[in-house]
This record gives sequence, structure tokens and C-alpha cells, in this order.
Amino acid sequence: RSGNVVVRNITTGGILETVQNQAYNHARRVNKTLVSHNTTHGNVKILQRIPQQMDDCFRNYNRFSFPLEKNGCHVNAGGRPHCKFQNLRLNPSLIKSENRGGEPLESVMGQAGKAEFLSYEPGAFTVSSSALQEVPSEMGKHFHYLKDVLKSFQAYNKNDHSAACTHIWKGTTLFLTRYEYVNVYHTMTDWWNTFFSIPVDPSGVLNLPINIVFLDSHPQGNLDVVWNDLLGGTVTYARHFNTTICFEMARFVPPGYASPLFPLNGNDKCASEIQGTDFRNFFLSAYNELRHVKRIPGHIVVIDRVPYLAHARSNTSKTLRAISNLREMALTLPRQFASSKYNNNVTVKVVTLVHDKMQEQICAIRQADILIANHGAGMTHELFMDDGSYVIELTCDHHFFVWLAKWRGPGIRHYCRGNVVQEKISPEYWQKNVVDIIDGIFAAREKPKNNL
Repeated sequence: RSGNVVVRNITTGGILETVQNQAYNHARRVNKTLVSHNTTHGNVKILQRIPQQMDDCFRNYNRFSFPLEKNGCHVNAGGRPHCKFQNLRLNPSLIKSENRGGEPLESVMGQAGKAEFLSYEPGAFTVSSSALQEVPSEMGKHFHYLKDVLKSFQAYNKNDHSAACTHIWKGTTLFLTRYEYVNVYHTMTDWWNTFFSIPVDPSGVLNLPINIVFLDSHPQGNLDVVWNDLLGGTVTYARHFNTTICFEMARFVPPGYASPLFPLNGNDKCASEIQGTDFRNFFLSAYNELRHVKRIPGHIVVIDRVPYLAHARSNTSKTLRAISNLREMALTLPRQFASSKYNNNVTVKVVTLVHDKMQEQICAIRQADILIANHGAGMTHELFMDDGSYVIELTCDHHFFVWLAKWRGPGIRHYCRGNVVQEKISPEYWQKNVVDIIDGIFAAREKPKNNL
């Protein structure tokens, strides 16, 4: 409780009982055991910088350009929509779904995916009549959630006092539909889009904390708490409101599939090191001590894929792209390099990440001198690796993590290797695609002992 603000966090499956007033920036989670030590980024100023020499590619594809007008949408050259509306009204009685969202996962096991998305009746969102004229009818053509949202928009009569709001969220509120909400790669595209949708002051400093409303009804997930850690404000679901509510300014975060990080759908035009650095600083500052975690020379981190219960349709009997003997092969590396002529004390840590807190995951990856993994979402953390690190991706898909490494910038190098056959690594594959590469890394970087 802060002032007259009462919030139950989404991680407890609770309901927003009353809504925020001007004191919303001071709202914090009731469940203290889940509060990150630094949910408001401390005294660190988080920046969104624009390159001094802004080229056409950055301007057309990577920059998030919300309309200068108070209401409307802007679509960039890549088809990514940026929509914002002043004095937006939300009527929760006209938003439908099988569940409200935020339920304990075990209570909804087996439910269909469609049960976790919303449908909107006309009037679910209302704005001024002038705003409606500024929304192109083709806005949502290629973006499912925005298409449905915009179709539900109606104009309100300013003289109709029955439509007036008794509760108003001040400042800017973000809205977003999450698709693959427990997959760290796809959620990273949501976090990226969210970061670049946050308003900034004239010097480029982010206006934090900020609030977000999920336009979905997913149950609790392993990444929910990170939203609070990053944004510091209220995180809730549209279906948790019990009465019509107004938002002083609403911004609709573009869908994750339209993120510049997602290389399909024509998004892979150019990578911006400045944007990658700003996003990395934003993320690491939410877990302040992580900025001081450095790579350990000779330390190899191996991500092993294991089955785990992630969502209502999880099949824990099988894990895609799992390598049955990866741990076994990884633990041979210290012995293989024990008599190395290079100045390296090789250590190996095999991690699964799936049950670790976000700060624990990132800490483990930032300590890596060399990261080894079969293609999978855990490799997303290469965005946060320390300078001078290397990545070896097995069963490499050039589309995703090779592209992601470009956003990390020249501080790391990503090796893309061929498929692991029959879910088991052969000695020949391991020697060629792992041991020889590691040997080459050490050879290029360190002087042989006998030459000292």
C-alpha cells in the first residue's frame, strides 16, 4: 500500500483492487519476498540514445517512432506500428477471455492456447472522436493484437458524463500482448520493444518507473517477476480491472514479432550497437551488481537443455534439441586442456538456467569466457556477455542468435556450427566444433608458455 494505491502483484494471481492516482510512481509490490533489490534502477540514469549520424536504416527500421500528435499510429518502413492515445478509456466488461490471467499454472494445465488471449467487443476502448480519424484502417493488418484492439475503438461523447472515469492512471501506461510469454528469447523481444516504447525526457533519460497492462490472460510464468524488476511500476492484466478506467496517456508496445531483434518478417536490416548497449545497460541496472560481474578467463559455461514445466501445454517427457551426452562431454574439457601450452586454467560449469532467477542466469553467463550451447532460448543471454567473450552455438540457426550477436556488438564473437546428429554428440563432432575452436581462441589470444 502506498497512499491510496493497493496492488496485488501478477505473480500472486491477485487483482488490482483500486487504481493509481498521482502517487502511482511510488507503488510497490505487496509481496516483499519477490521484490528485487533494485526495481527502480537506483540512481542510474537510463538512456535511449540516437546515433549522431542517423542513417536511413536506423531511421526506417530500428528507431521507435511514436506519433508527435496526441493520438494515432505511425508505421515504420518495416511495418512496425507505434500507437499512442491520450485519455484512453478501457471498459473491462467488453474484454473477453476464458481466464483473467495470472492464475497459478497448475490450476490451468491442459488449457488451449486460445484461452490465454483476449477478444474485444466494440467500445472496449474509447477515445475522442478526433483521434479516431487519425487511425488508419489498415494499421493492424499484419499485427493480430493491435488489429483487434483498434477494431474495438469507439469515439466517446465528451458531454456523456455516464462514460466518465472515476479512476485515472496518470502519466504514460504501456499496453502489450505477449505471445510466447515464458520463452526468454521471445520475451526479450517484448522487453526490447517495451524499453524503446518508454517515454524519455529531452536529454534521453527514461521516465521510470512506468506501468504496464497486459492484453492477454496467460497464467503465472517464470519471467513475470522480471517485468516488475525492469519497470518498477504496476504490472497487471486488462481483465483484472473491475470498472471503467482512464489512462492519461497510453502507448501500445509493438508486438515481439515486429522487434528488430526478431530477424524474420524483414526485420534484419541493420543492427545498432548504440541501441544494444542502451538496452543492456537498462537490463543490467535493474540488477545493479551484475554490471560488475566480469568474464573469468578460461571459464567455460555450457547450457544443458532439460525438460521443465513452463506453460499449460508443456510436455515434460521430451525436450527439443536436448543433447543426451552434452554434460558428459563438457566435463572432459578441463582434462583436455590440462596440459595446454596456453596460459589458461580451464574451468567448466554446466547450467540449465530454467529454475534460476534472472539475475542468477545473467551472472552465470557474464562470467563465461566461452559459452557453449545447442540452439535454444538460453542463448539469448549473449546480449549481456562481457567484452572479449566467445559463443559456440551447436545446431546453429543463422537467423536468430547470429543476428542477436550483431546487436551485442563487436565485444563478442559468435561461432555457428552444424547440426548435432541424433541428439548425441560424437567424439569427432566435439573435437572439430568445440575443442578445436577453443584451442584456436586460446592460441589467438594468449602467448605460449614456452615463449615467455
